[in-house]
Amino acid sequence: MKNKFIILFLFLTSVIFSQSSNYVREINPFEVSHKHGLFNNIFSGGLNNPEFQFVDIDADDDYDLFILSSEGSFVFFENTGNKFNPVFTLSEKIPIGLAVYDWFFFVDIDNDSDYDFFTGQRGSKVKYFENNGSKFSSNFELKIDTVRNFLGQDLNVESGSNPAFVDIDNDGDFDLICGNTSGTANFYKNIGSPEEFVFDSLDGEWQNLRVGFGKMQNQNRHGSSSIEFVDIENNETLDLFWGDLFNSSLYLIRNTGTPNEPQMIIESSSYPINSDSISTEGFNMPRFIDIDHDGDLDLFSSVLWNDPSIKRSISFRRNNGDNQFEFITDNYLNLLDVGSRSIPELIDIDNDGDLDLFIGSEDLFNGSIYFLENTGAVTNPSFVLVDSNYFGINSELSLSPTFGDLDNDGDFDLLVGNTFNDILYLENTGTKVNPNFENRGVLKNQNNQNINGGVYIRPRLFDVDNDGDLDLIIGNFNGEVLLYRNIGSPANYSFQLDESYFDLGKPGNYTNPFLYDYDNDGINELFVGIDSGYIFLYENDNNITPNFVLIDNNFLNKNFGREPNIMFGDLDNDGDDDLIIGNMKGGLYFYRNSIVSSVQRDQLKNQLNISIKSYPNPFNSSIQIEVSIPNNIYFSLKIFNILGEEVSLLYQGTSTGETNKFVWNTNKSSLGLSSSVYIVSVQTESKIENHPVLFLK
Repeated sequence: MKNKFIILFLFLTSVIFSQSSNYVREINPFEVSHKHGLFNNIFSGGLNNPEFQFVDIDADDDYDLFILSSEGSFVFFENTGNKFNPVFTLSEKIPIGLAVYDWFFFVDIDNDSDYDFFTGQRGSKVKYFENNGSKFSSNFELKIDTVRNFLGQDLNVESGSNPAFVDIDNDGDFDLICGNTSGTANFYKNIGSPEEFVFDSLDGEWQNLRVGFGKMQNQNRHGSSSIEFVDIENNETLDLFWGDLFNSSLYLIRNTGTPNEPQMIIESSSYPINSDSISTEGFNMPRFIDIDHDGDLDLFSSVLWNDPSIKRSISFRRNNGDNQFEFITDNYLNLLDVGSRSIPELIDIDNDGDLDLFIGSEDLFNGSIYFLENTGAVTNPSFVLVDSNYFGINSELSLSPTFGDLDNDGDFDLLVGNTFNDILYLENTGTKVNPNFENRGVLKNQNNQNINGGVYIRPRLFDVDNDGDLDLIIGNFNGEVLLYRNIGSPANYSFQLDESYFDLGKPGNYTNPFLYDYDNDGINELFVGIDSGYIFLYENDNNITPNFVLIDNNFLNKNFGREPNIMFGDLDNDGDDDLIIGNMKGGLYFYRNSIVSSVQRDQLKNQLNISIKSYPNPFNSSIQIEVSIPNNIYFSLKIFNILGEEVSLLYQGTSTGETNKFVWNTNKSSLGLSSSVYIVSVQTESKIENHPVLFLK
């Protein structure tokens, strides 16, 4: 029986890997430009209200960048330039073992020359991850689930407040300081040593600070905060910069004391104190760092105020000397990001033989549609951002475009779903080469009544029954997927609600549906993106009276950061459809369909020799694992149970030699592993190798 389980598991993992590897994520697959030049990290997925920190995580003498978006996605931008001319490139090689729950902070808390990691969790508690790797190659392990002071009391860092670990008393170890919604500051003095931290009891009135009170504000308001300590005057004392929920800029809190005995005085509620002062909706996060290594601190900031009208990513102000900060950009990483709720649509709008890209977006007052024209070759696309307000189509909050020829005149008309129940119909009165859209009002059903698709309508046009006319599919906030069947003709649509076609229950809120023949059998499968960030895939047995069955609730094995919106299209004209996904963050993901023949696949596999050895096997508590693989190959080493569930990620990175040695210690697992067969799995881009081991308790 044991061997049968192993054979079944190996077969399933091989099949899953083969299917999923058809779609390969690419960050910069082709050029996309705007009026000032090229976008970088084009298909990064976007950022919303980014919490960020610069750290040299790989000890190569330049700063890398970590970012946590408000919906929970955590990304790593590696500096592929140098310390004088940084170039930040999105990397999927997140350091092993990291898990982010709320805020995060890297600091060498144990004085071993590598960065450790703290993060917030529910209940205002703090988790600690120790770096058991090295300063060159991090490997994090949860060391303390809930950090407590020497009295056994939980450390308290309010959710929504970003703390700082800083040696504020110059005794060689890191203390913890954070703001409160009351406008005061919490202080936990480190009474341990540089090698082993021990926090003192809470001082909830540190320095008697009262941020948001008195003459520094028109009103006595205070809230969530983000703080940063730096020696801005280069006088060996640490000053405090405080971003508050109700302050449009930054508080400068000057340290008028000494390195050993700080004395903090609120000096200004605006910074920098010049014409380029930070001025936003509020809740600004500051980071000071000498990004160009010219000897002074530059200023980066982001807006943590959760508002869809905020399109800023990370702002950059260069220090031109003597703390004279000059505003440079609100989009330091130069990402393709429309702000919030990006909804992609691919269509050849100008009839030149290639697919152009449209993106619906959200804004508090003026949601709009972005138009990126494909100016490249048929097999090598290249996009130019032509318009961020296509034909002046606006609405409060979110817009969702879909194109189709609704009047059978040979050009594409446009439907636009908005936030408040309506779908606008814009007829193309131009031509298939030069479109011109005229607003015909709210889309009507067969009884000439407004089609009410619910809040946050997501329309798509498909010929679901293969009768030659376009039907209407709608997703919405309520988690519905609705079909309005076209009972008219190709030239004169007439939409009638068909309540029997989709019978999905409620997969989740904010449904984003898309019909597509995924397995090329002539029958449409259904993809549905939902609020949680996952894409559901439903298999179908026919197009006329379908029976949709959920076969995958985590398509591509990835969370796309809330409300993924899927779009297929053959962008490189190679005969198969690629994939673009929008999301709540306002960016896009791109997956190239890289289907290869069985002969090509065998050739790829034969080029890469991988072997796995383990001892002892069977084992009781820990097992040595040796992976033989060519040098400088990126791979992951994972452990699965016989059900195919991942129980441990031992390594994810580049091979450092012909033989790579690892240890799997089951005593450190929090899953309560039972005696059984487990699978050691090595996965590269082109090959998967599995090795069974037997654990006996």
